[in-house]
Amino acid sequence: MARKLYLLRHGEKPLDPNDRGLTERGRARAKMLAEFLSGSEFGPPDLLVATKTSKDGGGIRTQETLAPLAERLRLDVEVPFGKKEYAECAQALLITHEQNIIVCWDHVNLPPLARSLGIVPPLDPWPDDVFDAVWVVTFHPAGPEVTTLVQPAVP
Repeated sequence: MARKLYLLRHGEKPLDPNDRGLTERGRARAKMLAEFLSGSEFGPPDLLVATKTSKDGGGIRTQETLAPLAERLRLDVEVPFGKKEYAECAQALLITHEQNIIVCWDHVNLPPLARSLGIVPPLDPWPDDVFDAVWVVTFHPAGPEVTTLVQPAVP
């Protein structure tokens, strides 16, 4: 089985830039993702990665987005890197032995994270209003292949 990496953006955020959490719709998306990404189509993830919380509270949305999936699968959400440490994160992801990895990041730094993994990002820049895309990176011996999934609609 080929190694896979799923790159996604956190759920919807409030209009108030000082509110660091998810909106009600963002929390609904997180719950939907728990069902969607734990389905048999994907296989169980070995590793969940989100951005580390910064001193000003940034990064918490990525953790909140993966929390329902982590609870469902009884996995921890690993938070070793800040949102601008995408190159370091990419290097760690490229050498890990896990086969099925889900990474939730902020939309501004997802394209640089993808480039650091050696792939061309499908969205560059990632639009401010896109919360439902998932980049699936499949690592083949000949090189990585990227496809884009659209998450199910959130009511």
